[in-house]
Amino acid sequence: MVVASDGGPRVASRRPLPRAFAATRAALLELAPILFLVGFSVVVFVTELTGGPIYYGRDTTTFYYPNTLWAAGEVAAGRLPLWSPLIFGGYPLLADGEIGLLSPVQLGLLALLPMPLAYSAGRVVAYALASVGMYLYARLLGANRRGATIGGLAFAYGSFMVGHLQHDNILRSAAWLPWLMLTAELALQARGPRRLLWAAAGGLILALEAVGVHIQPVLMSVLVFGLALLFGPFGKTSVPTILSPSISRMAQLGKLVYELRALLARRNIGGNPLEWLLSRVVLGLLVVGLGLGLAAIQIVPLYELGLRSIRASLVTYDYATSFAVSPPQLLTFAFPAMFNFDAERHWALWATHETTLYVGVTPLLLALVALGYVRGRAVMFYALVGLVSLLLVFGDYLPIKPYTVVWNLPGFSYLRAPARFSLLLSFTLAVLSALGVTWIARHARFRGASGTIVGLLNVMLLLPLGLALAIGALRWWLRFDPLSATDLLRVALHTSKENGQLGPWHVYYGLMEFTRPDNARTAIGLGLLAVTPLVLRLWLHRPRLDLLCGALLLWLTAGDLWLFSTSFYFQSPAQDLTPSSPATMVLESRPQPFRLFVEPVLNQRYGANQLAGAGVATVNGYSSLEPPRFADYWQSVVHQDNALLDLFDVQYVLAAVQAPGSRTFEGVTYHPYDRLMSGTSANPTGQETFRIVPTQATSLTVLSAVEGLGESQAGAAVAEVTLIGADGSRLAAPLRGGLETAEYNAPEPGWPLADYAGPRVAFAGAEQVPNRHERGDPFRIYGVTIPLAQPFDATAVEVRMTSPVGRLHLYGLGVRAADGSGFAVRALDKQKYVPLQQDAAAALLQNVAARQRVSLVNEVISANGAVTTDRLHEQAWDPARQAVIEGTPPDGAQAGAASAALGQVRLLSYLPTEIVAQADLPAPGYLVLADRFDEGWRAYVDDARVTIYRANGVERLVAVPAGSHTVRFAYEPFPLQLGAGISLAAAGAWLVVVLLALAQLSGVSGLLARVAGARRR
Repeated sequence: MVVASDGGPRVASRRPLPRAFAATRAALLELAPILFLVGFSVVVFVTELTGGPIYYGRDTTTFYYPNTLWAAGEVAAGRLPLWSPLIFGGYPLLADGEIGLLSPVQLGLLALLPMPLAYSAGRVVAYALASVGMYLYARLLGANRRGATIGGLAFAYGSFMVGHLQHDNILRSAAWLPWLMLTAELALQARGPRRLLWAAAGGLILALEAVGVHIQPVLMSVLVFGLALLFGPFGKTSVPTILSPSISRMAQLGKLVYELRALLARRNIGGNPLEWLLSRVVLGLLVVGLGLGLAAIQIVPLYELGLRSIRASLVTYDYATSFAVSPPQLLTFAFPAMFNFDAERHWALWATHETTLYVGVTPLLLALVALGYVRGRAVMFYALVGLVSLLLVFGDYLPIKPYTVVWNLPGFSYLRAPARFSLLLSFTLAVLSALGVTWIARHARFRGASGTIVGLLNVMLLLPLGLALAIGALRWWLRFDPLSATDLLRVALHTSKENGQLGPWHVYYGLMEFTRPDNARTAIGLGLLAVTPLVLRLWLHRPRLDLLCGALLLWLTAGDLWLFSTSFYFQSPAQDLTPSSPATMVLESRPQPFRLFVEPVLNQRYGANQLAGAGVATVNGYSSLEPPRFADYWQSVVHQDNALLDLFDVQYVLAAVQAPGSRTFEGVTYHPYDRLMSGTSANPTGQETFRIVPTQATSLTVLSAVEGLGESQAGAAVAEVTLIGADGSRLAAPLRGGLETAEYNAPEPGWPLADYAGPRVAFAGAEQVPNRHERGDPFRIYGVTIPLAQPFDATAVEVRMTSPVGRLHLYGLGVRAADGSGFAVRALDKQKYVPLQQDAAAALLQNVAARQRVSLVNEVISANGAVTTDRLHEQAWDPARQAVIEGTPPDGAQAGAASAALGQVRLLSYLPTEIVAQADLPAPGYLVLADRFDEGWRAYVDDARVTIYRANGVERLVAVPAGSHTVRFAYEPFPLQLGAGISLAAAGAWLVVVLLALAQLSGVSGLLARVAGARRR
């Protein structure tokens, strides 16, 4: 035995580790979870990063990926893509912000990496930022490493972040929320110059979030950030000491009440409460001011675009509460796939990527532990945030309407989807789960299995058993009495929903799928609900198994969320996200510029922005900030493609061979919402010629209606259908009001009354309106078969409106021979279309009537007010030589007569933000550019700025004097310049704040003050 110098036994002790080694070990222990979280993000997207298929949703293919692919090409060419000429006839892509072209992370990835690797790397960065940020924030609040890691996984791979995988801008913005809260806590814990530094850091993070850019996560982040400034700092909240078992329950209760009273009394305010409040307000204004100021280069153009978009007209409560979580979807806390048939089909009231509530079963149960047992300001704060956000996600479904408060807050009235408040709910549950793990670990170490926590765990163990019994009973009822079940479901579906076609039988089969005994996702949910409490009980009863139990909880969370995140969306090879077919190969080989019109029925294959990735400009477009004036044009050309389509340089058309929803009248196919033509006798829209298979015609079948005939005499000819022979011979048959056709606008929906006298009604319905919650006006289509006086060998048929008043709508046209054979005219049979390529679904047509991108007219017609497509259909004008403009006529040139020579014009260069043309005019005239009018464009004739006029509803027009001139259009948006100026000033202010704080920390300011004092002496 070793004897000490005092005679007692010597106690063996460990040699202390060298200080440098201990510091390194601590750093590695702290770094390991961060590396794990980053590695987890890489593993989730490993197939994408290695050139394999990528995860996609509808918005991935219709907006984000194709536009990002095009933007990446622009960045590689050294151009910042301010304006895309490929959608909507031209669109301010940078102002829209959804591609994130002003985000340093996004722009850097696009500049350094090729597509699609840059696209996938952006996702990895977003999820890694979200998980690591949550980890650091939870650690700051007192969570241990395992708890903080579980919290990081729960936030980054819960339903909000995973559901919005297809919304790149939401990911880029939401990923910064934990970092913003981290800087808020650090700023509140600091004093003096350190607080200034953390405020500057918070402003920078808010700026990165705002240039992401989706305004909804930004507004929610600012909201919870402001509340945290008022209730924080939260400090180390995970029960720093554990009460001794000898302390009575009353003593424990007394301590809890004391802590609550101290919290409510705001013991940490100190001094003057008004000064305390002012300091918090100043801190908040500094962070928000610097953040939004730095992001003004994105926010100002986005704000201006939003005011001019269709979103400005949708500021209604019904719109704002669309995409809300219905109360039954609370079950997605445990069963995330409950409402999904697969990754694309669902039976929920609204899309499940918006309305699923899931952070993992294990984090959810750990959050309940924190709510029940962890005492501290952070738990109370996040319990309140979680409760409010849970109420808000329901939108208008609750008997009380808390969302009305949010709807009246600045900025929120323009937004929809209350379900997106699940961002704050996911954040709350992630924080609480981290603190719950920490409490369990400390409780097991000091107290083991105590009564109350064991009781809670026992209740948790009963939950999966009860749910399993309920699921079994539900399945038995569905199979035993399906009719009563569907009647009940019909009542449940009598509410607002995204899918108007969703019926009770969809829900019935969805419930049958969910309750199927071999449904793996249902079984996994029940299994996790049972296993997690068992692990917690093992931990409490066997504290020495601390490492094992903590690791089990971590791996249960990681495995669960890996399965959830990797199965939520389908995957597809990146090249398949850009349509490829013989038709697209033809288009890619044609010289630019030109524009393509894709019929909406083909959107699943070719729309709405999908061809942007291939560099093919389309009339189509999809964006949440669609230009409203262009929406009017788009709806018009969808319902009837005619001269207005030709004016917009639409040289090619992708038409459906057979459109779904078509009907048949006496052997003639027609579509009640897709007209073959529509127009008046005063302009070219009132006449159309169609090719037909050579037929010896004996009769004509016509489906039509006339609008606005007024008091015209019944039986008067309003239109004429003419058969044309191969030799040019013609045979005409009239369409008479009240006999072969009648009024389009019906006095009431449905079929005519019994005493109705007139042509046969082939279809009666309501007009389609963009807002699915509104019903359109009733209308009717009339069908008639006209026998010919003698057979006629026809190769074409012409339809022409002849009445000086009213407008003809033609829906169907057929030619029949004596033997019963015939030909039904389709839109793709128009004489102006030359077939180029066709498959079973679509036909590619060349439009020989299309006007080139730049053209000349020698007369303008000034209109008072907006030039709508209805007005252009009714206006007496010749589009070949005239243009209809809004406002007073240009005074820069004196137009010649309508019959004067036009001159010549040609494109010299066509870039996204600059277009140059050479115009040679024998007399003053006007140049028309077939690109969408936008206030951000400027025009110069021989370097002298001239006014751009809105022509023909959507185009641009400038006056050009006689002679040879260079006309240049340049995209120079003032909101972008204003935002850049504000951001530059904010960057200067941010730098001043940082330098001032650093100077105070280093003592430079004090030294300068002493020097200045010495000089004065």
